[in-house]
Amino acid sequence: VVEQNWDHREFKSFRDAFPEGVRDDPLAFERHVRECTEKDVKVSYLKNLQGYLWQTLYSSGAIKTPIYPDVLPCLRSWYDKNILVAIYSSGSVSAQKLFFQHTNTTEGDLGRLIVEYFDTLNAGPKTDAQSYKNIASALKVDAEGILFLSDSVKEVTAAHDADMKSVLVVRAGNVPLSEVEKRDYANIESFNDLDLDTARS
Repeated sequence: VVEQNWDHREFKSFRDAFPEGVRDDPLAFERHVRECTEKDVKVSYLKNLQGYLWQTLYSSGAIKTPIYPDVLPCLRSWYDKNILVAIYSSGSVSAQKLFFQHTNTTEGDLGRLIVEYFDTLNAGPKTDAQSYKNIASALKVDAEGILFLSDSVKEVTAAHDADMKSVLVVRAGNVPLSEVEKRDYANIESFNDLDLDTARS
């Protein structure tokens, strides 16, 4: 995609946001993107480029978002019970919408099950308690009435510090929890294990 679109006006607007020294050299550009991705660097110019690339690939049907088998039944159940579901990710809002519009589930587009999307631009850093207060305000819901799920201890801690209920989701391939973390944080391995009253107190 990068090679094919290098000189296109739309793509150029994304690469011009990259640092000098990489934005005019396709090889240096690609190397920089790979390095940032591998190190999970959180910079807006990379996230915006990823959104553009994902748009291209998802729209063509080349890729679909893998969804854990337990997720869709729970999303449907919460939707039927009028339990609002919002997404908060370091990926851009546009990228999040793409993810949930093009899934490998039988339903495909899960967008109808999600009421709002948040990222580091419209909410703030994911390890900052104020970001979670911003989300509660945007949703017009008291923080105490929100349950936050994440695979990150730092994020769950920040949500808790903002007075949200918070639960760690432990999935295969994630960084294992220490014995102290297992003791101190409510945690589940599947959405099927989730009690909506479960939280870190």
